Amino acid sequence: MKSFDLTDLSLFLLLLAVYVYLLATLKNLNALHKSYLFFHSSMMLWALANFLVHVTQNVDLQWFFVLTGFYALSLLSFGWLMFSLALIRQFQGFDKTPTWLLAFPALINIVLATTNPRHFLFARPVDGQWVVRTYGPFYWVFIFSSLAYIFVSIGLMIKALKRTAEKELRRQLQLCLTGIVLATLLSLADLLINVVFYPLFGLIPGLISVGIFLSAICFVVAIQRYDLFNIISMARHEVLNSMATAMIVLDRENIVLDMNHTAASYMKVRPGEAFVANGLLEGGHAVGSENTVRVEKEVTVPGAGRINLSINLSPVMGKRNRLLGRVVTLNDVTHLRHLVKEVKEKNRILSQQNAELLQVQEELHQANKKLSEMAITDDLTGCYNRRFLFDRLTKEINAAAGFAHSFTLMILDLDEFKAINDTYGHLAGDDVLRQVAGLVRENLRQSDLMSRFGGEEFVVYSPVCDKSNGLMLAGRIKDVVEKHRFESGGHCLHVTVSIGLVCYAGGGGEFAAGLLDLLLKRADGALYRAKDLGRNRIVVAD
Repeated sequence: MKSFDLTDLSLFLLLLAVYVYLLATLKNLNALHKSYLFFHSSMMLWALANFLVHVTQNVDLQWFFVLTGFYALSLLSFGWLMFSLALIRQFQGFDKTPTWLLAFPALINIVLATTNPRHFLFARPVDGQWVVRTYGPFYWVFIFSSLAYIFVSIGLMIKALKRTAEKELRRQLQLCLTGIVLATLLSLADLLINVVFYPLFGLIPGLISVGIFLSAICFVVAIQRYDLFNIISMARHEVLNSMATAMIVLDRENIVLDMNHTAASYMKVRPGEAFVANGLLEGGHAVGSENTVRVEKEVTVPGAGRINLSINLSPVMGKRNRLLGRVVTLNDVTHLRHLVKEVKEKNRILSQQNAELLQVQEELHQANKKLSEMAITDDLTGCYNRRFLFDRLTKEINAAAGFAHSFTLMILDLDEFKAINDTYGHLAGDDVLRQVAGLVRENLRQSDLMSRFGGEEFVVYSPVCDKSNGLMLAGRIKDVVEKHRFESGGHCLHVTVSIGLVCYAGGGGEFAAGLLDLLLKRADGALYRAKDLGRNRIVVAD
């Protein structure tokens, strides 16, 4: 066996001894412990693989050990970065970066090395043996990405060192940084001597393994001498004690393992005692020992100054879904409940005020609607009044004249209406006027307009209505009035109407001033002729 074989073997055994020592002395392994042990295993694997590649003469086994060594080196450089990030995140609060993204270059290196027998762009054996080998472009990709991992780790450690003022933390970071720098320098020396300038200086074995061992010693000293990881646990405990949320950790039998200061202010129980909810939950219920379901509940603490607490009970499960214990958190939500109650009361008052306001608005709307109707309608008959008639007809006739549309205008007058008032009284006369108005409206089109013109006279305007259709409409009105029997005060009355009708054939021009007055005057003249001819008839103006 050659001397360089013993160098790598010796370093492997030393690293193994350190690994066993750490496992024997470290207590309560946390994430940082596991992170370090992961890349310590990679350190040992590199040294062991470099030893075994010189032991066997089998070319396939030699390549397997070479490949294993490069695997270990790739994982080691990635592990250094992860360990540096773990330290810095604890001390400096660095943002998390997705692990798969950070591991991507290492995975690419593993793929390039694994596929080497297909292309030999990573490495090639010399004289058919992998003990001595030449390297291709994929190897340099591997080297540069591994160095990038290391330099980023060094940069992060230096950055954390500049930000940290506490002496103990600075010493810890300095030791870790020293270990990474030593390993990097010896790795660069191995690269220059055994790769770049080989065989100028000959093959010097174990340089990377020595660097790895020295970095491991620095890390172990930082862990054991300066209590590197336990101070982080202490910092976490201080954070828990500063929280406003009460936290209690229970074992499977509901024995209190730990609690923060806030929980001690709510509970009289202490670590080592059984957790029972007496004095906290009304009725005093213990936590069920077999309950593995997360429970959320809000309770009221009785006594002076009642307090509302939100309680969250979360089971902690181990392997094979075995219940290990529970974490109880308590939050004081008294102020929140008061705010919610105040908001609900204010919402109730606001809702009531809104309902009252809507009612007032509806009443105002109805009043305005009533006022609007009263302004344009006749109180007795419900027909439009004379003022609305003139405003509306002015617009309607102007539009009809502009579009050359014909329309009919008629004036209706109740025959012998004075005799009804004299014989049966004015109340009976009012009943007859209301009934006649309703009867006429029932026989009009939706587009027709009816207005009380004065006394017992009504005006009917029919748009888009020629002379023949106007006569038909007037005839229907006259007939239904004549055939209808009007009742008032126990009397059955017979009423007829005389109608004066004028038809405008459409001039196709602008509305002429005075046209409405002229048409009403001619319709009124036709009405008087109907009266003179014996009433109960229709006369069309010339």
